[in-house]
Amino acid sequence: MDTSFYNDLILKKINFSDGYGSSETWIGYFGSINKFSFKNARKAILFFSNYFAKDLHDIIIAVSYYIDIDDFIDDGKRIQKIVTPIEDQLTKKKFISKLSGNDFFSTDEKIVDKQISELNTQFKVFDHVDKEDLQNLSLLGMVDSNVAGHCFFIIEKYNLIIYPQSDNFGFGCIGINDNANSKGIDFLKSASTDNNFTFKLTHF
Repeated sequence: MDTSFYNDLILKKINFSDGYGSSETWIGYFGSINKFSFKNARKAILFFSNYFAKDLHDIIIAVSYYIDIDDFIDDGKRIQKIVTPIEDQLTKKKFISKLSGNDFFSTDEKIVDKQISELNTQFKVFDHVDKEDLQNLSLLGMVDSNVAGHCFFIIEKYNLIIYPQSDNFGFGCIGINDNANSKGIDFLKSASTDNNFTFKLTHF
């Protein structure tokens, strides 16, 4: 697998400076009406897994998740009890990097900004990933405040890039090209048949 191809694809298609929604081929997103509902985060992930059930093993993952062990954020006992073992599991599988911010980051704020930018865009690429790993990566991206970086699911068959959202417990879609629009729109609209979710489209 040519990992550099997928790195270049992500960097070309995603607007990191202004936000995913500012990407030129951004299609839209769906998310929980109640953005603080952990239950809805689970439901969103289950919907994603079921909608693309036949395609899960064809998904390419580009991930730059990392955890600064010196900058712990307490998400509450309930969340931490769930996410901590997932963090450990995904770290062992190399999906997540752990680092000591005190040792890694410069004391110069300008240099720190550059270091963070580089960390965020140094993607590891995986293929033939288990359903459980896809779901766990999505869950951490939605609810774990200690995980920084980005995670994208590339489905070349549909020309789609899908990502988990932390601000509304759902998923967003970006097209690799215009041929992605119909599948991406159907994915987002289908999620909204559940009254717990709403969706937003652009340019349609």
